[in-house]
Amino acid sequence: MPAPVTPAEAIEQKLAELDLEIARIRAERELYARALAVLRGDLTAGKESVNLRSKMPAMQPVSRLIRSKAVASDRLADAVNAAGMTMSDLANELKVTPSYLSQLRHGKKPITQDRADEIEKLTGFKATKRNWPRLALPRS
Repeated sequence: MPAPVTPAEAIEQKLAELDLEIARIRAERELYARALAVLRGDLTAGKESVNLRSKMPAMQPVSRLIRSKAVASDRLADAVNAAGMTMSDLANELKVTPSYLSQLRHGKKPITQDRADEIEKLTGFKATKRNWPRLALPRS
């Protein structure tokens, strides 16, 4: 029997699925935009066979989407909201400015393991390298 899924894990899984769907829709939109351009004569057609599918941007696997800073910051916002807090509330609890919290959230500042653990305790947002790409490893 599989281990029970926590609400945070369920939300992470759903967000990953939605990110994959968004990437698929963007790629499909690009395909139709290029086809329309060919029909209008905006792209060179006729001289060579245009393989529109080969021109489509490659879709990233879900694991790469999950690791992106934007997705991680959105997942943090979702965890904060699920905990019934705002980012300002979290900043106050951590005794930091909202601006500093935003820099941590968007990967502009490194975050210590202790701070990540503190955020996990308050919101349930796991203190892992996956969620915090700029997580500073503890010195040994």
